[in-house]
Amino acid sequence: MKHKLMLTLLMVTLALFATCGLGMAATFDLTGPYLNVGLSNTGGVGNDSGAVGLQFDKTGTGNFTGAPDILPPGLTLEFYTIGMNGRDLGPGGYLFPTNPNYMMTSTQVSPLIGSTAGFVGGLAISTQTTVVSGKEVLFNVDFINFSGAPITNVQYARGFNPIPDYTQFGNFNTIDTVSAGKVTALGPLSGIAISIVDLTGGGIPSVQSTWATDLATLSIPSAPGTYAIGQNTINMYWNLGTIAPYQSEDLSFAYELSATTPVPVPPSLMLFAPGLFGLVGLRKRFFG
Repeated sequence: MKHKLMLTLLMVTLALFATCGLGMAATFDLTGPYLNVGLSNTGGVGNDSGAVGLQFDKTGTGNFTGAPDILPPGLTLEFYTIGMNGRDLGPGGYLFPTNPNYMMTSTQVSPLIGSTAGFVGGLAISTQTTVVSGKEVLFNVDFINFSGAPITNVQYARGFNPIPDYTQFGNFNTIDTVSAGKVTALGPLSGIAISIVDLTGGGIPSVQSTWATDLATLSIPSAPGTYAIGQNTINMYWNLGTIAPYQSEDLSFAYELSATTPVPVPPSLMLFAPGLFGLVGLRKRFFG
């Protein structure tokens, strides 16, 4: 099974490179009845040149005119970090940037599926992003060792700073909750929540009040429970251990959307925090 998977992924990877070439491909949208997802040049959600990040139509009618954008391009910050042999090789930056260690290409496979393939050293990484008919964006990430030697301490983390209340209310803050294999950010004014859900097992969820992409920080789990309102990132981390030569490992996770009743929040807090803390946070992240 491992060898069959390895051969399949290698063929997919080579096909993607042949079709798109190394580097960045065009941004494209994956649209279902609940979700309109802009998949970026570098495999992130909506953070390159696209007009859409992750829009949510809670009615399921596919009408995204004026629908909230939880990860709008140019505002919300999403990241990935890859580690191997004791080193962090992710970009450690904002807006899902191009990684000089990760020569990648992305392409649209079907109206609801996009793929990204690339290499970090001798590690081939292939990610399939799928918008399902429900309220989830599914990510399947496969790692294959082509280096001819064991690759130790293979790690992967994904996270973002969601703003489900921004489109309607101009508010950057969320109420965050951590449970086993799941971390959720709730927009208290809209009642819209987005979660990162571990589908593989072994994923470590965390809430960070400052921007952190290093694996040492993200490998420390946040305590289960609900966190106070703030402008935080939600994250998921995996350690895949050692991958032997010409063997593969994989992981799966989802961005899951839901709509609940808005949470009563003191008006003074909602007016002060997004106006000051939100703008200061954006200034630090884009200009600091």
